[in-house]
Amino acid sequence: MNIKKFNFIYLLLTIILIGSCELTSSFTSSIDSNESSSSIASYPAYFKPEGYKILSDIYKGVMPSAGDVNVLVIPIDFYDYPRENVTVSLMDLHLTFFGKDDEVEWESVSSYYYKSSYGKLNISGQVTPWYRASNLSTNYQDGGINSLYKLFDEIMKEVSNEDWFIPSNYDSDNDGYFDGVYFIYSTPIMTNMSNLWWAFTGEFKSSNYYNGLKLGKYVFAGIDFVSYNQDAKLDSTVYIHETGHLLGLDDYYDYNDDIGPRGGIGKTDMMENNIGDHSSLSKILLGWVTPTVVTNSASITIDSLVNHEDVILVTNAYHDSVFDEYLLIDVYDPIDLNTKQYDAYGYNCKSTLTKKGVRIYHIDTKLGSGSIYGLYYYYTLFAKNNTSTSTKLIKLIEADGGNEIETQLVASNSDLFMDNDVFNENGKYRLYNLELFKFSIEIKENKDGSYQVNLNYL
Repeated sequence: MNIKKFNFIYLLLTIILIGSCELTSSFTSSIDSNESSSSIASYPAYFKPEGYKILSDIYKGVMPSAGDVNVLVIPIDFYDYPRENVTVSLMDLHLTFFGKDDEVEWESVSSYYYKSSYGKLNISGQVTPWYRASNLSTNYQDGGINSLYKLFDEIMKEVSNEDWFIPSNYDSDNDGYFDGVYFIYSTPIMTNMSNLWWAFTGEFKSSNYYNGLKLGKYVFAGIDFVSYNQDAKLDSTVYIHETGHLLGLDDYYDYNDDIGPRGGIGKTDMMENNIGDHSSLSKILLGWVTPTVVTNSASITIDSLVNHEDVILVTNAYHDSVFDEYLLIDVYDPIDLNTKQYDAYGYNCKSTLTKKGVRIYHIDTKLGSGSIYGLYYYYTLFAKNNTSTSTKLIKLIEADGGNEIETQLVASNSDLFMDNDVFNENGKYRLYNLELFKFSIEIKENKDGSYQVNLNYL
């Protein structure tokens, strides 16, 4: 990750995104390993797998995705943008991150992740007092990533020497890294049209220890995002999205429509358009959902992903890994996390999916070590992404077959599979290696609103 290499394309992208609910970009890192087994075991027609690895098992220094996790939220001001000019109070910031859902308009970071994880992840922590940067904001803007690292180093030395700081409180998984650190700056976002004053997640490239802990992944974001939506106060949306990156998730939107297939997954997900709940892929990668793996003909009933841990993983051959190519099946439901955000913030945060129905995703999470279209600001664990590779990391298969997501960039209700819909009835759908997908998938709606998914091995 190299902020010096921000370019004009990304600047334009950032400006465009201001008008939508998608506000952020991220800086993530890669590893060189592949968890897929080369041998194929014998499995029943469907089963719940055990012992497979998730992101926190292979991604060093990410925020733990389960348990009680404490994070630090550190406000930073500058001589040219002092704290006295900031209209958001430290109590506002505390509620935005750690408040109960009835204390904020939509969700706090904590209440969102508690719900999205089905109670598996409980984020708490501390908003520290303001810390004054030693230089003007323009010095960091002009100095690139190294000057920003010097600022982080200064601040972490101060924080870790405070009387209240107990290292073990901020390393719940005992990996030697802070579970999560958010640097929240006072500078207005997009000051001087600089991408530095936006929101991103990065990894601190230093071997320094702070009272026994290393700073790994961090978020750098403006305090202005708390009041970004003028119709509501205490807007946690950007911090929720960036927390997804702290947990190790990638962006699912398309950075550049001119490279690779257009479109992400239709502006329907927290990691793609800052909207609604996390996808079934994210929930599997974070260990919140154990999918039902199908390897032969089976009939399985599933219901709303918002309230039920129901996800079907269909594959021609299961390799004891979720880092592979397969199809995911879940139920989208326009309730709670998928609609409450719109009720608070208005039109820009409204999903284009307004009906309940079945989603089928084509997933390719095989591991790799590439960066997105040669730029150095975004690294990924995966071989595929939704920007530059010829096939996607995550793709929503459109029930109507219209491919509008690649032309209009948004999903519609007709992309959901409904009662009596059948996918791949003729067995002609191909995986990315051109192998024919060996299942047809028939959807039947039950009287209670759940769906029976009939998977027929061809």
